Amino acid sequence: MKKSLFILTAFWTLSVVTGRAEVKLPAIFSDHMVLQSDTAASVWGWAEPGETVSVSFAGQTKAATTDAGGKWALKLDKIKAGAEPQTLTVKGRNELAVHDVLIGEVWLCSGQSNMEMQVKGGLHGQVDNADEEIAAAKYPEIRMFVFRQTYAIYELPAPPDSPLSDRPGEWLVCSPETVARFSATAYFFGRDLHRALGAPVGLIHSSVGGTPIEAWTSLEAQRSGPALRPVLDEWQQKLASYDAEREQQNFLSAKAVWLKQRVAAQAKGEPAPKAPLPFKNLRVMGPGGLFNGMIAPLVPYTIRGVIWYQGERNADGPHGIYYGAQLKMLIADWRARWGDQFYFAWVQLPRFKAEQHTPDEPNGWGVSIRDEMRKTLSVPRTGMAITIDLGGGDGGASDEQGGLRPASVVARPA
Repeated sequence: MKKSLFILTAFWTLSVVTGRAEVKLPAIFSDHMVLQSDTAASVWGWAEPGETVSVSFAGQTKAATTDAGGKWALKLDKIKAGAEPQTLTVKGRNELAVHDVLIGEVWLCSGQSNMEMQVKGGLHGQVDNADEEIAAAKYPEIRMFVFRQTYAIYELPAPPDSPLSDRPGEWLVCSPETVARFSATAYFFGRDLHRALGAPVGLIHSSVGGTPIEAWTSLEAQRSGPALRPVLDEWQQKLASYDAEREQQNFLSAKAVWLKQRVAAQAKGEPAPKAPLPFKNLRVMGPGGLFNGMIAPLVPYTIRGVIWYQGERNADGPHGIYYGAQLKMLIADWRARWGDQFYFAWVQLPRFKAEQHTPDEPNGWGVSIRDEMRKTLSVPRTGMAITIDLGGGDGGASDEQGGLRPASVVARPA
């Protein structure tokens, strides 16, 4: 027995050591990826501390040595856009090969339900003429990176309290078989870009419906100055004793009791009691949470820019006047972490709810958010799409997570 235990322990120890020695890449460096053209693209990963790692791609080879924590990073020389599939090879004590790599334009696509809405899927409806759009989506040079598991404001798990270095995900090649899962806004943006430039397009999708902007900016950045103190103070009070797992269990218990009460009421011909309020995972919406879980694992993958479609959650709260400061901070935070002044474009909130009769009406839905978005155009290398005059009698259909269906925008791209 002792001998067997010794052998098992030795085998486990050897496995751990061997695992540590292996060169590893983050999930975003995987088959079908798109590397940014005409700039020095970043490549990074992990291996044994002090190990030399080489990366070969498109006729060039670069090398780096891992630091004390086992991380290595390097930059490739600039490469022209090209649709010919190539292989990226990484060598250390072991060798990895990433196949079907294209070179083109790479954009990060983030926000709430407007960005999360799929061409045709279970999230927030579908675009107009979805079946026709899907049948025509034969664009193998458009690829989208998606995380295998995302977050949701009505579900567990909660995001981590510190930035993740990696999360499982994969690149999907655009086709009639895959495009239904694509973010609709991102897909039509990428399709237009591909048609205009004739280059491959990589779309990195990272969005969660119903979430406020403060969830997407690092907590470190938000704490760096007094401008957002009222927003952070309110969240601190909400999260002081909040436990997502406990709150979900309390909801499930209350729901079980309610279901029994409803059956009993129906049997007596009486009105059913009011259902308990649904579980809401505040950790998903709290400052910095989604930065840690959905943005940090992507840094510093080289991109041309960001498209951002968000704002409804902040429009529903009392702090809309801070949105301009929040958006400027998010842009500055992401640019600093990437070490690049990349382009950043957003969609101004569409019309929704009650009609606004005067331009300066203070109580119309989203008025302050739209104006704060407009003011943020003072930030260099930014742009804004105006959608308030596009389609939809109410400006879009509300989804269950508090966002909007951007069908009038994505279904009729310019």
